[in-house]
Amino acid sequence: MNTLLKYFLFAVGMLLLHACTKEEAKLPYSSITSFTFTDANGAPLSAAISGQDIIIYWPFEQPLPTGITPQIAVSDEAVIKPASGAKVALSAATSYTVTAQSGSTTIYHLKIVAVQPSPDVKFLQADGYTFFYTNEETSFPALFLIQDTVRTHLSLLSCNGKKIPVAIKSITRDNIMYKYPAALDSGRYKLVLETGKYTITGKTDYYYRPNEPEFEIVQNLQLKRGQTFTLKGKYLDEITSAIMYSDVEAAITVVSNTGTEATFRIPDNMPTGTYDGIAILDRYYRYDNYYYMDAPLEIIP
Repeated sequence: MNTLLKYFLFAVGMLLLHACTKEEAKLPYSSITSFTFTDANGAPLSAAISGQDIIIYWPFEQPLPTGITPQIAVSDEAVIKPASGAKVALSAATSYTVTAQSGSTTIYHLKIVAVQPSPDVKFLQADGYTFFYTNEETSFPALFLIQDTVRTHLSLLSCNGKKIPVAIKSITRDNIMYKYPAALDSGRYKLVLETGKYTITGKTDYYYRPNEPEFEIVQNLQLKRGQTFTLKGKYLDEITSAIMYSDVEAAITVVSNTGTEATFRIPDNMPTGTYDGIAILDRYYRYDNYYYMDAPLEIIP
């Protein structure tokens, strides 16, 4: 092969090589194909990619951390900044730039969704009343509570607007257990539940009453129609009415009462006979409660 032919073949080879290199286009793709991270308990989570949003569905019962360290996959030959494995702020202000091999870019933004369902606490919505005791442990059913005593609280709300913390013992998927305070003023309260963004004030009236009415027992008391008599005892200042009872009931009149004694009058037309005892109607706030002295009483003409 002469020298001229060698040069000719070399020139043709170079031209073909140049043509092939020129025809090899660079990849234009700049997409995020996966975005994974872990929650506060170390469980794996994956973000949803929608358009240029990286949508992070954070578990509502967990507090949002300040940052995450995601593992990110992108299109072939593309580069992402901040890089996969770099810690970033868990914030809508955080963005990622994916640069394709061709140089084109796509910018992605974090979008955090942590929607807490409305708590289901029908127990608190029942209209009625109940009495409770200091240091008493109890519970009620509840759904969709944040199972974290930093973000879920119980308290007693007094009539004058004072909030008294109630100790939470445990929170499960469907129940909350708590313990009433060791010391309280007597009175009426509402139970208030705070969990995440929700605050629920119950309708039920909660009454704390350390002492209930009681009589000093008097045996074989004989009384006449129209007679006034006095019984001694404790915590009698809330009496509103009274009856004598046996097989039938007959009302007697409350003349006066203090904390330590109550005076009654037998009606002029009171049926005569022997009664089993006296029941007083004690009005504590808006609810009536009967208290009894079981001791025979005889009414004579």
